[in-house]
Amino acid sequence: MNRLIAILLLALFGIGYSWAQDPADTSRSLTSVIDSGTLPQDTSRFRTDSTQEQQLEKKKELTRSKPPTVDGFRVQIYAGNSRQQAMQIRTEVAVAYTDYAAYLIYKQPTFRVRVGDFKSRFEAQELLRELKEQYPSSFIVPDEVLVNPVLAPKPIETIEDAERKDP
Repeated sequence: MNRLIAILLLALFGIGYSWAQDPADTSRSLTSVIDSGTLPQDTSRFRTDSTQEQQLEKKKELTRSKPPTVDGFRVQIYAGNSRQQAMQIRTEVAVAYTDYAAYLIYKQPTFRVRVGDFKSRFEAQELLRELKEQYPSSFIVPDEVLVNPVLAPKPIETIEDAERKDP
């Protein structure tokens, strides 16, 4: 009895499933498709409009222009709410340590100043020892660093150039 019910349910499910299928091209029969050896080409599902194509091209261009990065370490020397102070410290470090890139990072509500692009913690230790004298609260943080630090942008902004004032 249970087998009979199971077989009937499977048969009903199969029939319902086959009825739910909607052929893409109803003008051609299945036999004509098989005989000709070609499948109907329904390209309407694969059309993209020009804005999507422009967005894809823009994303590809941004990906190409962004320098490659890896997981690594930097030395964080400042974290606080003052943008002006963070910019001043970043400028001081960029002038004093020209071999290393200095980054001003904003993660709401804190400004952070980080220095260097190191692939290992051991490499960052040397810079940390030097910076500890002037910035005692410095420490090493894991971060996404540039593969080739020579390509690191090293713009030096002065505080007078800042358009935005601290809140």
